[in-house]
Amino acid sequence: MSKPPRDRLEFWIRFIGTFFVFGVISAVCCLNLYHSWGLTKCIAVGVVATLLPSTYAAFSGDNTWLKIMDYIRWW
Repeated sequence: MSKPPRDRLEFWIRFIGTFFVFGVISAVCCLNLYHSWGLTKCIAVGVVATLLPSTYAAFSGDNTWLKIMDYIRWW
């Protein structure tokens, strides 16, 4: 299951799934940093922090989620 996507449907399923997960994470972080960073910087960082992992996950496959889980479970 760690192979890159073979068709467009699998690519978009991986992209959209990762987009929602990282979109929620970046939205929560931006809400916490809004007062110190400002609206423009929060939106820019949130968009980049959502699109880059989503694109990487869509192209690389399930290895992305394994790397994320290994990073979270560092202990």
